[in-house]
Amino acid sequence: MRRLFRPLRFIVGLTLALAGPPGQALIFFGHDAPEHNTSAPVGVWADSGWQYQVFFDFTATIVGPEHVLTAAHLHLAPNSLARFDGLVYRTLSSTNLPGTDLSLLRVAGRFARWAPLFQGTHEAGQVATLFGRGLPRGEPVRLDANGVLELRGWRWGANDARPRWGTNVVEDVLPPGVAHSGAVLACLFDADAGTDEATVTGGDSGGGLFLRAPDGSWQLAGVALAVQAQFNTETTGDGFWAALFDRRGFYEPDLQSQWVLDPTADRQPETALYHTRVSTYAATLTALMAEPAPATDSFPRLQSSDSLAGPFLEHAAYAVDSAAREVTAKLHDDHRFFRLQGAPLIRLLAVEGGQIRLGF
Repeated sequence: MRRLFRPLRFIVGLTLALAGPPGQALIFFGHDAPEHNTSAPVGVWADSGWQYQVFFDFTATIVGPEHVLTAAHLHLAPNSLARFDGLVYRTLSSTNLPGTDLSLLRVAGRFARWAPLFQGTHEAGQVATLFGRGLPRGEPVRLDANGVLELRGWRWGANDARPRWGTNVVEDVLPPGVAHSGAVLACLFDADAGTDEATVTGGDSGGGLFLRAPDGSWQLAGVALAVQAQFNTETTGDGFWAALFDRRGFYEPDLQSQWVLDPTADRQPETALYHTRVSTYAATLTALMAEPAPATDSFPRLQSSDSLAGPFLEHAAYAVDSAAREVTAKLHDDHRFFRLQGAPLIRLLAVEGGQIRLGF
């Protein structure tokens, strides 16, 4: 395990938030096939975080029945759409944790499942799963080394709207202040870490990093923040964006946006990627989610029962569109009775496409 106490010059908003439209996520060292890792992982990686990810219209992780956690630099406004399990949730409000890049969003409705927050202090050295929907692997990047063109990585490719998952290892934990954005987990894009070794790209901001807890469960340990990705082969021009596993000989922007050779490249040739560390802020996030919702965040609650006589409990998963005055839920095989708590009158009942819609 290497120590990465080096300046973080490549801050998130300039790197991970570059790609506006949704796109294929992550760049892999050992794969360039468009379909690689585009569905839920199985085997040893089963249930390792994919089941909690919101991939559209932004990337986030579900962390509570009404909350998702994402990157604050995305600057998501109320009424942003979070699509999950066939339902469309609208955000009501957000709370940005001071001094961090974490943003906790409340949605109108209820999620059926949510990720536990990692609260340990032993992240360094652990294998992690990464999730995102940024840019795929593009053209190879090569550098002339003593007359031989060596492969050093790949440029960021074009969008194709595919979520992905990959793996990496947490190399270091950086304290608040080092990254100018709270405590951070640092990983490296290595050439010798297996074919699923992945790094993040533009558009992956807010995606989750998961680690296995002592009880065997996978828990949310990080939120995608930044990546080292801007390079040049000369000291002028715009350069290019790439995922490099060997950055020696390439120019990188300094704090004055001048192209320079990084003196640390010889001892750390791999590029670094950074996720905001969740465990440092887990208690704060838990307390925020436990607070009663303000009146401005109120919405009708969908309740259901297997008997007309009740008891009626809040339905497991549903989404509320206050503008359209509709509640949507997925229908299952069991026979259910529904009612809306907090709505004066149900004006519409429709069943279509495996969903029930109730207008109020």
